[in-house]
Amino acid sequence: MIDDTKYWIGNKTHSPKEITIRFKHKIVSIHCFSNRNGRHSRLMADIVIQSIFGKEIFNWQNSNMVNASEIREEYIFWP
Repeated sequence: MIDDTKYWIGNKTHSPKEITIRFKHKIVSIHCFSNRNGRHSRLMADIVIQSIFGKEIFNWQNSNMVNASEIREEYIFWP
């Protein structure tokens, strides 16, 4: 996971947002904890986007990922 992410960053394979979301997806798929893996992966994604790319953190809390919405669509189907 870390090697993939370092490669994407070093080779500018994807945009900063996409690299961060790919990293988040990989870390949550490892399933580090019996509970709260989503929260952990969102925190880690925020650290990556802010610390590595100097971008604003994602706005996770202002959306409802259960009900269909434009924000949910953008999150799930982000190119």
